[in-house]
Amino acid sequence: MKLLWNTVGAVATTNTVTGGTVISSHNAEYLFYGDRSKVTRTDSQAGDVSFGYEVSSGSFSWDHMVVTNADRTANNKTTSAIKVEQDVGAGYVTVSGSTVAPFQNSDLVGIDLWGIGHGQDYVFTPASEQTGVEGVRFVTYKNSGGDDMAREVGKVFFCDSFDFGTEPLIDPEPEWEDIPESDKIFKPRQGYVSYPTTKRTTLTWKHLSSATVTSFLAIDNLLAWPLFLYDSSQYLFQHKLEHVIIERISEKCEPNAIANQNIELEITFRRLKHYRGAA
Repeated sequence: MKLLWNTVGAVATTNTVTGGTVISSHNAEYLFYGDRSKVTRTDSQAGDVSFGYEVSSGSFSWDHMVVTNADRTANNKTTSAIKVEQDVGAGYVTVSGSTVAPFQNSDLVGIDLWGIGHGQDYVFTPASEQTGVEGVRFVTYKNSGGDDMAREVGKVFFCDSFDFGTEPLIDPEPEWEDIPESDKIFKPRQGYVSYPTTKRTTLTWKHLSSATVTSFLAIDNLLAWPLFLYDSSQYLFQHKLEHVIIERISEKCEPNAIANQNIELEITFRRLKHYRGAA
């Protein structure tokens, strides 16, 4: 299981929308800011519309992209298609393997809360980590003919993933418990934004080294921003993806563990509230 933060959004100089005019009440800051009800929307366009990030100097790396509310692209009124483009110093080019045409419900992951047969989100993993990147963007376009179409996306995260090197415990199997109505609005310990949440679960990783734990605790915005739990192998989550925020971290030593692999980390996550989009 990998943990995915919007590490590119954290270092980007600008967040960009190109090819369309952004509707004022659905602005580009919602690509990285706010809860799942906040989306970025453009007017109707015939050509490509892209959503992404750039830096004015230096570069960044990424190995996963996550788009929330991607069902609104997969269910657009014409046949939709997507790709990822990036600039490594010589202009934007398509990232190998990123083109999906047509883009359909079967490409989506995440929890199916309404029994419609698919989640709401999309994950793209390139063949290798992308480095030396100065700009990166999620591109939506028409696969074939049809009317012009407005574009709408939720969060667009480009992430340097974190992996503990071992899976969380599944004995006993973690369960999602309901959060009382009076406690559902959650403001993370180091954050400025409150998030509607619905359930919580606690995952435990054992036999970790101090170096691994130190690297984890050093992640920017660890206790401020939402993240994703990405279980591509379906070890714990058959739906592969959970959009969460950290409520609590507990660290303790395992007295009988192997030397240098003796830390147990217990993390409580809250699931962010989802909102019904396209069917």
